[in-house]
Amino acid sequence: GLYSLLAARRGLDVLAFEPSAASFAALARNAEINGLDDRIAAYCLAFVEKTGLVTLHMASSAAGHSMHSIEARAGGVRQAVPGFSVDDFIARFNASPPDAIKLDVDGIEPAILRGAGRTLREHVREVLVEIDGANAAAGGNGIPEILAECGFVEIPIPGAGRNRRFVRR
Repeated sequence: GLYSLLAARRGLDVLAFEPSAASFAALARNAEINGLDDRIAAYCLAFVEKTGLVTLHMASSAAGHSMHSIEARAGGVRQAVPGFSVDDFIARFNASPPDAIKLDVDGIEPAILRGAGRTLREHVREVLVEIDGANAAAGGNGIPEILAECGFVEIPIPGAGRNRRFVRR
């Protein structure tokens, strides 16, 4: 929840999503101990391309651990979670659409962005996303192509490594 805390400290209202139960508990607790639980609304759910029940495959159930995936993989720990497309979540719950999105989900970023097409085209001004390996694939399936189709251009961040920033044209 570091980015959630930073955004909330800047006075922004934050919707934070974390499907791992242990990491969700840590996110909610961090918001509380930093006095930002009035600015950060945390939800224990996953974003996916199409709404439905999904399984989170985790290398470890410890809070803050990485290498989790909605995609099936052998070994590790499994946790059932509700999964929503961004567009469906906003429509079903009458949630305020975001102005900005920070996305780092270890592999299904393109699917999440495809499930957020309406939101990206109509509301979002900026996307910060981790691009790594297959997520950068060309041919219309990679993150840069998906965001370009929704009206975004990349703004280079010197020294940012895998994190890339896209803004509305």
